[in-house]
Amino acid sequence: MKWEFGELHRSIFNKKMSIGMMISFVSLCYGSKDIMRFQTIGFLDTFIFSQTDSTTAIIALLFPIIAVLPVGTMYRSERQNGYYSLVRSKMSRMRYCRIKLVNAFLAGALVIGVPNFLFLIICFWVKRGMVGAESHIAVSFLSMLYFNKPMLYGMLLTGNAALCGGIFSLLELGVSAWIKNKYVAVIVPFGYYIFSAMVLFYISPWMNAIILFALNQYAEENIVIIIIYDLFLTVGGIFLFIAGTYYEDFTV
Repeated sequence: MKWEFGELHRSIFNKKMSIGMMISFVSLCYGSKDIMRFQTIGFLDTFIFSQTDSTTAIIALLFPIIAVLPVGTMYRSERQNGYYSLVRSKMSRMRYCRIKLVNAFLAGALVIGVPNFLFLIICFWVKRGMVGAESHIAVSFLSMLYFNKPMLYGMLLTGNAALCGGIFSLLELGVSAWIKNKYVAVIVPFGYYIFSAMVLFYISPWMNAIILFALNQYAEENIVIIIIYDLFLTVGGIFLFIAGTYYEDFTV
């Protein structure tokens, strides 16, 4: 148990986590730069603009890269420097995989979720809690919650952003078990994100991974599709990592 907490500490309390959170927060600030000064726009609309609904909402584009920063190269580095062999001599392969998967998800969720939560609070404080007389954006998902419980709606979007970060961190971990160049492995989830928007979108709009982050833009009846997509990427990341770890152990 002590080793598990040590690994969690190593995954979360590191310089890359701090850099990732800083990039996330700056991205949100940049996303709101054209809207924050308008006094007629409430705190929730300002927050949503900063996430997804403005031309400067770059966190919607960058989060797959930011999410993998804390632990993105850690697994491959452990393989290369012998740390993996040392750890494996003390525990089962499945236990090791479980710990790495949990840590990767938590790190990816925190590096995206914490800055989003802080920025939501800042928007609330700057706008003095003002909701606004009417919506300035298109809200299709749980619109009644948006109007009646704006802070709760903001928390929902924050939680979804954290979930997306955790999922893409898991996906990168799975890829890193197969691609030995750790820097290429870090880019692959972002590459898939862009590929889904530029190519898969034309096969089906629901194959565009951007729908996972821009939750407010989709109606409630489409939430099942989004959940399935989340599960597909989550299970894919888990499967790739476990299968890749076993494969490399038995072939190297």
